[in-house]
Amino acid sequence: MNFQQLRSVREAVRRGFNLTEVAQALHTSQPGVSRQIRELEDELGVEIFVRAGKRLTGLTQPGQAVLPWVERLLQDAESLQRASEEFTQGTSGVLGIAATHSQARYALPHAVRDFRAAHPNVQFQLHQGSPEQIAQMLLAGTVDIGIASHLLAERPELVALPCYRWTHAVVVPEGHPLLADGELTLERLARYPIITYDTGLTGRWSIDAAFKRAGLRPEIVLTAMDADIIKTYVDLGLGVGILASIAIDDDFPDRLRSIDARNLFSINTTSVAVRRGSLLRGFAYEFIQTFAGHLTRDVVEAAQRAPSDAEPAPLDSVTWMAMLHTPTTPEKDGPVETALEEHTGVDIEFQWVPDASKDEKINAALASDSLADITSLTNIANTSVRQALASGQFWDVEPFLADFPNLSKIDEKT
Repeated sequence: MNFQQLRSVREAVRRGFNLTEVAQALHTSQPGVSRQIRELEDELGVEIFVRAGKRLTGLTQPGQAVLPWVERLLQDAESLQRASEEFTQGTSGVLGIAATHSQARYALPHAVRDFRAAHPNVQFQLHQGSPEQIAQMLLAGTVDIGIASHLLAERPELVALPCYRWTHAVVVPEGHPLLADGELTLERLARYPIITYDTGLTGRWSIDAAFKRAGLRPEIVLTAMDADIIKTYVDLGLGVGILASIAIDDDFPDRLRSIDARNLFSINTTSVAVRRGSLLRGFAYEFIQTFAGHLTRDVVEAAQRAPSDAEPAPLDSVTWMAMLHTPTTPEKDGPVETALEEHTGVDIEFQWVPDASKDEKINAALASDSLADITSLTNIANTSVRQALASGQFWDVEPFLADFPNLSKIDEKT
């Protein structure tokens, strides 16, 4: 058994069993590929592929069982090569990153600039594509890191870690009726032709879902992968644009105006993805942390080691940082705390913080990564808190409020 045999099997599956394409990908001949596959089958004592004459048409049942092991062996071999390169090449090498256009154009530039300043000997290979294409590039080993806003977390072979959250904005020409007084609503928006992202890109699902929930069918006259294309056609008067708020930058055309639409569409989360179980070069982990400061190497490696079907251990205790508005702290194991613990089956440790010093305590907890499991925030204007919210350090529980009778009564503005 050798790696060329394993690569021939893997590529045959990836290339839709087209041996001509497999040969081109492996820089060999078609008879050579057929021979490598047949020799491996003879050694294993099973047929991996279903055949129609000389053509491969699919995987046999034994082949379906063998393929994951082939993938794992090749991945481990690639990790071994990277481990060697870590010592022989140090801080030089190639870093492959795949991202959607919005991430590559608006989210990545500062991280790439800062990383390059610290790692001048690392060469970037930046690929753009849809979330599905990014997942395929990761699985094929074409890139080391993938960045997108959805789909990546749905692939069990990948580890997707949240980086930051973002919302949509509506873009209109100056003087447009939507800029007039009055709250922006889906009903008002649906009166105009709409220009937005292609299906499957940049939170398009949340746009479609919002209109569907409202029972509206907007006229979508043009879609594109690129936010700059959306702006161009809005500027030409073809319709109003719905795009990611990160696309409202310093280069935003003076003739256009943006309207915050976070109250209309679901909040989106951008994630960084890597292959589960793979080993990255040291500088790849450093780039991830440059892009998302809370994703340290320890955090990423722990996620890579975790099995894809790992279930979180049940909680037996939680910490809760709460603001104190009275001269003394509530009684430990008092009636309220006891009732909460009995209802949840979890021990609760309250960390009472005097209201006057809440900003100082929260800033210190964020800086030292010692934030409680639950934190009561009364001042989200705090700069550190806003940065933490934007970077995804807090869970968004808004979608679950409707499941709880008391919480569902909270005013939406709250």
